[in-house]
Amino acid sequence: FILVAKAMKKVAPGKFHFIMHGSGDMDTFVDDLIKRYSLEDVIERRSMSVPVSRTYEDADVLLVSSVNEGITLTTIEAISDGVPVLSANVGSQETLRRMTSSFIHDAKRSLLHLYDNESDRRKLWEVEKQRLETFSHKETANSLFRRLLTEWSK
Repeated sequence: FILVAKAMKKVAPGKFHFIMHGSGDMDTFVDDLIKRYSLEDVIERRSMSVPVSRTYEDADVLLVSSVNEGITLTTIEAISDGVPVLSANVGSQETLRRMTSSFIHDAKRSLLHLYDNESDRRKLWEVEKQRLETFSHKETANSLFRRLLTEWSK
């Protein structure tokens, strides 16, 4: 995420503003990286005291840089709030390649394109909204495991 912000500052200075919402065990490390790359003017850190809904109101795109997880709650929330998602290729999400250099390259290309093409940003959101709708009708993990365990115990 931080390396994408760094790349965007280099190729399009002053055009992009990133919001990093929340906190965690890596806060000191993250703050040090932001300072090291002089990204204080590009990345805004928001604490959990700021409602997530406000961050979605301020966002044009959610960038998920995770390398190991399924569909994220933030993805579901963002799409539900009208914000399209660019995500590393993890779990059930597949917008961008996962390798760091590929992720940065793909995210940079996608963000620049979406910045200049509002209709494509909207189309991306509509496709993701439809996928989320389809996903919501799938069997839940609890139901699947209950069914499988019942079948196996016969």
